Amino acid sequence: MKTPKSTYNILIICTGNICRSPMAEGILNDILPDALREWVLVDSAGIYASDGLNAEPFAVQTCKNQGIDITAHRARGVNSKMLDRSDLILAMEQGHASFVRQLIPSKAEKVHLLGEFNNRQVAEAVPDPYGGPLEEYQKCAGQIRRHLDGVVKYLLTRH
Repeated sequence: MKTPKSTYNILIICTGNICRSPMAEGILNDILPDALREWVLVDSAGIYASDGLNAEPFAVQTCKNQGIDITAHRARGVNSKMLDRSDLILAMEQGHASFVRQLIPSKAEKVHLLGEFNNRQVAEAVPDPYGGPLEEYQKCAGQIRRHLDGVVKYLLTRH
């Protein structure tokens, strides 16, 4: 693996930046191997986020049950500046990916569904657990983790 000369920025996108993308940000930061942790930066945002909102309590609890603390997370709306500095943009659903591609067409090749990293032929959307019971958040986090394992493999082979 070559040594990178600068940081590699990953941005994870969902709708409100209070459920899926904060869980994904926390999980990815937790599972990054040391070789990647030194230079990969992970952030998240939402296409319709209300800046400053806390992560949903069930998202916080789901991550806490995995030893991951996302209590300091505050929602942020996606903007052109954060997209422009991103090397890899991971969207939870096709609508999120399309929104980002329209906002900044020059980064279209950097936008992927998180579900593309699932080792299957068809990319999966990650359903929104918002408003559901704790079990929905746990199921969502499990799906996110499986996809993020694929992201880690992708990063290790490319960098």
